[in-house]
Amino acid sequence: PAASWEVTGWDSTARENKPYIDVSPGGQVYFTVPERHYVVGTDAAGNVLAVWGGYGTDLSSLSMPTGLAVDSMGQVYISDSGNNRVLRFVVP
Repeated sequence: PAASWEVTGWDSTARENKPYIDVSPGGQVYFTVPERHYVVGTDAAGNVLAVWGGYGTDLSSLSMPTGLAVDSMGQVYISDSGNNRVLRFVVP
């Protein structure tokens, strides 16, 4: 590989709670950490740029984020499965 970095929290043995990953048009890497209820954004070298979520039901919290996609404008869509919703985030 050209690069690799450790991700704390990807140690689940559950079949349905696997992390998702996507890359923005600007090269930022986003991934979910489902059982810790948050999303991480990094640069291409793995340096953390943003972390958001945490367990809860309000709009700034997540519960088992199991899906993630980034559109052509860099907006991040998260499937928040524990809260039965999809959230869209505009990332600067």
